[in-house]
Amino acid sequence: MNQSLHAANVGGNHPAANPFRRLLASLRAASPWWERKRAVEELSAAGVDLGLLFRLLPDERSLAVRLAIIQAAQRATGAQIAEVTNALLGEIDYPDARVAAAAIRALGVLRAEAARAEVINVLDDWCAAAVARPSAYHPFCIVKAAVGFLAKLGPPEVASHFVPLLAMRWPPVRACATWGIARFQYRPAAPFLIEALERCIVLPCRNEAEAWEARNYIQVLRRLGAQEAIPILIRTAREAVGLRSNAVQALVELGPEQAAPALVGLLADPGERLRRQLLRLMLKAGCRDASPSIRDLLHADRHNIRLAALRALARLQDPQAADEVRALCLTDPNPFVRPEAVRVLSSLLGIDAVPTLVTLVDDTNAMVRAAAAVELARLGAAPSDRTPSVATFLHSCEANR
Repeated sequence: MNQSLHAANVGGNHPAANPFRRLLASLRAASPWWERKRAVEELSAAGVDLGLLFRLLPDERSLAVRLAIIQAAQRATGAQIAEVTNALLGEIDYPDARVAAAAIRALGVLRAEAARAEVINVLDDWCAAAVARPSAYHPFCIVKAAVGFLAKLGPPEVASHFVPLLAMRWPPVRACATWGIARFQYRPAAPFLIEALERCIVLPCRNEAEAWEARNYIQVLRRLGAQEAIPILIRTAREAVGLRSNAVQALVELGPEQAAPALVGLLADPGERLRRQLLRLMLKAGCRDASPSIRDLLHADRHNIRLAALRALARLQDPQAADEVRALCLTDPNPFVRPEAVRVLSSLLGIDAVPTLVTLVDDTNAMVRAAAAVELARLGAAPSDRTPSVATFLHSCEANR
């Protein structure tokens, strides 16, 4: 190390070198490690030739100093990059995994294409060792650094090296692999994601971390457009409490026509979020078989569900719902449900809704009166003397604000 410093001090009498003399002196092997670490950080920040710092690596025994030098490599520019890259490649084989991971991260920051094959080998070796000795210690920092490097530099085909990680026993490793697969939208990974999801949904009791992992798989399968995941997602929607809404949300995009008939019965479930997603699914599929179950939702306790059911029935144009919708127009306790019911009744019955609409133009609910007037005008029905025009009604509302 001292020989390297002596070489760096050639020309040290030059005035420009004076500010660095104290720091260079701190880099000597006899200095405490914390002084050497601080000297590395300050020299790096000052823009010293990184070749000098990396010439110290072969003799450096302090982990903290070694990591500081590797961290400094991320500042390399221009002609320095080739020399620094070679030095970092040598650090990948260092016995301490923290050093190897730091070197891989630094290579990623430098976008060192030349390191791709070496990083792939490191990741594949880690997988092989984990499979051969599952009970041994296998540092996660290596996986995280390697996947991060490959996800940054690509190409998408490198995601094939992430797939074996999905079968590992450690959740952070599986999460890292899932992230890398999603980043590249790597479609061939879909069957392996389905297997991983199945392992989650068969658990008798899932904790929050396991539920989060399952939701992650569902989301990535949706983003991949994995049609082969439809059966497992239908099963998840039926059986996996806590995951059902996520599964239905994915099915809305992946296969509504196939999934909707199989999930009509779930509309009776009391979960509000699940019901909302199911209504989206039924509408996307145009599933008229769901109409009776949707009509049942007009009697739900929560007004949000009644509103969603009204809009769904209007989209499906279910005339058999007219009597129940008319009852909501007249008697629903929620002030926002009634005007929506007025609009839906008009959509379902057309001109046959006029008698009911006429009775509502003097309703105590201003929104109901407005909705009835608008629908009468839209239907071209001649209003009676007691039926205000839309313009008159809106003018009165504006005056009362």
